[in-house]
Amino acid sequence: MKLFIVESPTKAKTIQKFLGKDFYVKATLGHIKDLPERGLGVDLKTLKAKYVYLRGKKKLIEELKRLSKKVEIVYICTDPDREGEAIAYFLKKDLQKVNKNIKRAVFYEITPAAIKESIRNAGYININLVYSQFARRILDRLIGYLISPILWKEFKNYRLSAGRVQSPALRLIVEREREIQNFRVKKYYYVKVILEKDGEIFHAIYDYRYEKPSDAKIIAEKLEKGFFSVYSVDIKEDKEYSPKPFITSDLQAEANAKLGFPPEKTQKLSQELYEKGYITYPRTDSYRMNEQKAKEFMNFIRREFGEKYVGRLRNFREKKNVQGAHECIRPTKPIPTIPEREELRILYDLI
Repeated sequence: MKLFIVESPTKAKTIQKFLGKDFYVKATLGHIKDLPERGLGVDLKTLKAKYVYLRGKKKLIEELKRLSKKVEIVYICTDPDREGEAIAYFLKKDLQKVNKNIKRAVFYEITPAAIKESIRNAGYININLVYSQFARRILDRLIGYLISPILWKEFKNYRLSAGRVQSPALRLIVEREREIQNFRVKKYYYVKVILEKDGEIFHAIYDYRYEKPSDAKIIAEKLEKGFFSVYSVDIKEDKEYSPKPFITSDLQAEANAKLGFPPEKTQKLSQELYEKGYITYPRTDSYRMNEQKAKEFMNFIRREFGEKYVGRLRNFREKKNVQGAHECIRPTKPIPTIPEREELRILYDLI
């Protein structure tokens, strides 16, 4: 027997069907440990953090230890990001006390092929990702716990808070609002002529702006007596490329614009689509697509619609801090079973 650990019960249920009776598939329901609810939890001299078990997680760890004793190998398959790597780190620290054969497996879509490939390629925990998560969590705690009380005292409002992301974002909003408030509208005037040739009417605008209406009027009066001719015609061809595949922020923006979904709703629905095997991992900042999967989609388009609709595989310039081997958000297969729930279906159609 083998033990396969994921984060979500929904995911565990789906994967159990893929792996069969030779595997125990269990879920952690998110993080195992975190900084304590009360107190700072960080030594200000060394910045060393004190992590404690979250409520109910000691019992879960004991259950996973019991299963780990019974199996030949443990696969830790938490989400492929900083948070998932930190969960894997704490799991391994506990489970290696009873079973030394522990591997870190990663997948980006919930399909039989992807799960089996993650097992074949199972390796080790990326400690740099773990440290990255620790650093973010400690910064969250330091800024929130040390600066928020200053705001309460200064503004006599206990609902105010400071945050690692929240506070810089708020500053950007305030600076932009001040720019808008300080902006002074200035009027400009243009001269437009209405022309007719062979019964067809069209407009032409003189490409110059005037600060005074009297100056524009002088030009307009001169043009009334003028004779107009076409000096040259420029015809340009323009290429319209297919849109980039979605990353998390793009999907949230598009779903808000086209479907009216707030970002929180889009994230929740996309996570559900992922856990049910419809799309790839929805928390990504990479436009990259698996080349083999891209060719599968291209062959589908070729077969269903014809060669002229098949484009070339594009490579997109990625940001320097893109996480690992993440892909874009894409369907897991060309022709899926369409989600029954309306909200899931329309979000899937958008993707």
